[in-house]
Amino acid sequence: MIIYNVFANHGGMLRVTESMKDIFDYLPESFPLRVVIFSNRPWPDFDPQKFIWIPWDDADTKMVSKEGTEHYKNLIREHFQGTKIDLVIGDTFTLRYWEDFDVPFCYDAHYLDRPFYEAFHSYPDIYLMDQYSLNAICHQLNTAELFSYKREGRFMGRCSVFLANSHSTLRHYEEYYAEFTQDKSMYVVPVSTGLEASVSNVSPTLDLYYSGRFHPQKGLHFLFKRKKTDRMITFRGFDPRIIPQEAWSNWERLNFKIQPWTTEAHILIREIQQAKVMLFPSIYEPWGLSLQEALSMGKICVAHRSKSGHEEQIQHGENGFLLDLNDESWEEEVEAILNLEPTERKRISQNAMESTPSGHRHRLKKLAEVLQELESDFSC
Repeated sequence: MIIYNVFANHGGMLRVTESMKDIFDYLPESFPLRVVIFSNRPWPDFDPQKFIWIPWDDADTKMVSKEGTEHYKNLIREHFQGTKIDLVIGDTFTLRYWEDFDVPFCYDAHYLDRPFYEAFHSYPDIYLMDQYSLNAICHQLNTAELFSYKREGRFMGRCSVFLANSHSTLRHYEEYYAEFTQDKSMYVVPVSTGLEASVSNVSPTLDLYYSGRFHPQKGLHFLFKRKKTDRMITFRGFDPRIIPQEAWSNWERLNFKIQPWTTEAHILIREIQQAKVMLFPSIYEPWGLSLQEALSMGKICVAHRSKSGHEEQIQHGENGFLLDLNDESWEEEVEAILNLEPTERKRISQNAMESTPSGHRHRLKKLAEVLQELESDFSC
């Protein structure tokens, strides 16, 4: 039996979970696989015989406390008591609940600490984010760096095989984690999205649009340093409760509009369709599913040059734009993009759609091939 773990509360990992619904259609009948979903909500459309839901909230620090970890270990034991397990696939967040099982591990990376922290320390201005929220997230991450390295290394050290969600992640395995990955099998399994929409005639009313988490990884400090404030930036994905009352004036001064995260796909699709330019300022991105979704809908996308996943997807000036958002000239460059001639916008939009696969078929086909190979290698 292979166990595939995934946590899915929002964003990219939500899409990864959604993609798993049809995985058994790509595998031989009775293939020995169970998918464990750690999520804050059940998945009623998923076959409960093949998909095991574990109630889990990544915003609750109790989930990763000693007591919380033991609680989830017990749930796992109850679900799989008497089951012969050959391989457990997961990452730092989920493998912690399996470490008492004497079985091989496979690391499935959707985020890596070492390349993130290298990028994090490259931008001193990143601490601006702490002026715009309650939790001083940058200082928290800085304090947790050594612990994060140890935790990640503890689980990678047990892994016999590694999955990467992009060629950038594969390169990061080789550059940052050679002590764990050297001479180990590594596979690239692409991520995918089911968020599909045809190009519409919706009038673009949102000048600049960002959809994602409030997290230093996302490079929001670049936007907090903006000098031109005549064009509003709409943020989708922020909980307004993270913003202290005294900080609201900072958001308003910069002409920012805040919208909370939504699980309603039609709302997100509508806003993306309304955006003139989508901003992707991440300092590190293993792949960038939000970018993939925007490109598939033909949007004009601007991403920061971060030597990671976004640069796998964008060819500058052809299907989008790669800018150095740490350079003060970025605002002028974005203004020029906003004012592109209609024929040029149409060309780039068409290229964006043609460069991006939509739907889950490509991911599921590749994942099924890898799972069958792993089953052959690890089954006793």
